[in-house]
Amino acid sequence: MPRLKPYGPRGVIMLCLAVVSLGRAMAYLPSEHPTFTPVVLLQWPIPIPFWGAVWAVVCVLLLVQAFRRDHALALAVMAAMSTLWAGIYIWVAATKAFEQGWDASRASWITAATYLATAVTVVCVSRMINRLDREVPNG
Repeated sequence: MPRLKPYGPRGVIMLCLAVVSLGRAMAYLPSEHPTFTPVVLLQWPIPIPFWGAVWAVVCVLLLVQAFRRDHALALAVMAAMSTLWAGIYIWVAATKAFEQGWDASRASWITAATYLATAVTVVCVSRMINRLDREVPNG
């Protein structure tokens, strides 16, 4: 029986991104002791646990596609989710900085930077050429 292994270096990176997505999913589950969540997110019409479920779907998608040759869908979804959340946290940080001062917005800026860095990394990873792709002719 062949050993199950990720498809090239990009597949390995996708497994790491799946862990990140799983962490996001777990962070947005309902809890008696919630982690830091900006008030603006708590006021959304879309409940936070819904986003936890979306992150869980992203995790599964990354896990499945990491072992396949075509990584486009999983990487696009991960980049889109990271970009969306970067934008949300930039908005939250800017709003807090304007209303409460720079000091009150520091945590949101850090979170926004983390999401944005993830999005940029995913886009760069999507542009990588796996060694396996050079060996397998398109067709």
